[in-house]
Amino acid sequence: MSGANASPTGRSHQAMMIFKKAIPRRTFLKGLGTTMALPFLDAMVPAMAAQQQPA
Repeated sequence: MSGANASPTGRSHQAMMIFKKAIPRRTFLKGLGTTMALPFLDAMVPAMAAQQQPA
C-alpha cells in the first residue's frame, strides 16, 4: 500500500476522481459565466415585487 493514499487510521480513501477527459475552453467559460451570473439573478428582481401581488 502506498503511503500517499493511506489515512492515519490505515484505511484508503480516494477523495477525488480524475478522468482524462478534456472539455473545450468555450464550454468551460460558458459554464463559468453561468455559475457567476446565477446569484445575481435574484438581485434583478425588485425586493417588494413578491409582496405587492394579491394572494
